[in-house]
Amino acid sequence: MRLTQDLAATGSFWACDVMNDVVCNGKDKWAQYWQWGCDEPESFFRQYGWQAQAIQPGEEGACFDRHTFQFAPREEKEEMHIFFVTAFKSK
Repeated sequence: MRLTQDLAATGSFWACDVMNDVVCNGKDKWAQYWQWGCDEPESFFRQYGWQAQAIQPGEEGACFDRHTFQFAPREEKEEMHIFFVTAFKSK
């Protein structure tokens, strides 16, 4: 997957939602809409020159009291995870 490493200038910002592999490979009907998943978004973006931060719905600073579902801790890789990612192009 190419993340505009050649198209984005240093100092650019990026924001996206990232699902983990458990979501993408799930049996839920809406899983068919996701083609790719990642368990470690910060590491993934770093390899393309982006400094990323990821939080899950339900974590402080993620939902502003609008999302009540609490996801499992990130260390539990076999659980469903959704990440809100913001990134800064550092190189």
